[in-house]
Amino acid sequence: MGDVQGSNTYKVIPELRRIGVQESALDKLIDWSKTMWPNGNWEALRR
Repeated sequence: MGDVQGSNTYKVIPELRRIGVQESALDKLIDWSKTMWPNGNWEALRR
C-alpha cells in the first residue's frame, strides 16, 4: 500500500465515525494506520 492508501484511510475515518462505527474499532484502525504510515497525524483522529 502506498501513500495514497494512507491518505484515503485518513479521510475515511471521520466518515466511518459519522455512520456509527464503534470508537473501539476506529481506535484499532488508527493504531494499525500508525504502523503502516507513521508520518501521519493519526492521533488527531482520536476522540
